[in-house]
Amino acid sequence: MNCYPVGQQWIFDIGVAQIEHNFVSATTMEYNILTGPRAGEHGRMSFEAVRLTTGIWLVSWQEADKSTVIHVEDFNEGTFHSCLTLPNATFIRIKGTMWHKKGEIGSGKAQPI
Repeated sequence: MNCYPVGQQWIFDIGVAQIEHNFVSATTMEYNILTGPRAGEHGRMSFEAVRLTTGIWLVSWQEADKSTVIHVEDFNEGTFHSCLTLPNATFIRIKGTMWHKKGEIGSGKAQPI
């Protein structure tokens, strides 16, 4: 994957929740929290994606509450690593799975594009 998946929806499973990301453009995403304690929350934010190598991207954004998020997204393997800093300065590391919305939710595998 040489281009970020603009126009596609991907599900990110962080363990305690599943979040749908709709990549509206190369710099704008919409999110919808599907499961977990914040289920039903949704919004739109700007992000930056930098290609590290084929299918692997470094993606970063700042949320409305000033939390910062950095992902390394591996579209080849369907996995991601994330680091978050919350507004209260709590630092969190997460490893999860991701898949193309056309795939079966909960499969934990990326689906062919």
